[in-house]
Amino acid sequence: MAAKISLHLEEAIAFFDTMTSPRAIVNYYMEKVALHLSEETLRFLLHAGDKETAQYYLEQLNLKYGAEKRWSIFEEKYKAIFAEYGIWMGYRSVETGR
Repeated sequence: MAAKISLHLEEAIAFFDTMTSPRAIVNYYMEKVALHLSEETLRFLLHAGDKETAQYYLEQLNLKYGAEKRWSIFEEKYKAIFAEYGIWMGYRSVETGR
C-alpha cells in the first residue's frame, strides 16, 4: 500500500512540475477540451490578447458539447466573456448551425 501511495505521489509531483506557468495550466485544460475552467481559460486567453486561440478553443468546446442541452447555458456565458473584451463570438454552432 505504501509503495502504491508513493507511486501516485511521484506521478502527482511530476504532473505539477509540468505546470510551470499560467499558460501551461491553460494549455492543459485546452488539450482536454474540458468545460471545467473553460470560462477562466477563455478569459485568460482574451486578456492575453490571444483572440485566435480563444476562438479555436470555443470552437473545440462547441464541437464536443454543442449538441448537449446544457450547451446553450455555456454559450451565453461565453458570449458574455467575449463581450467583456469587445469581441464578437463568431463560430458556427453545432446545435443551431448559425
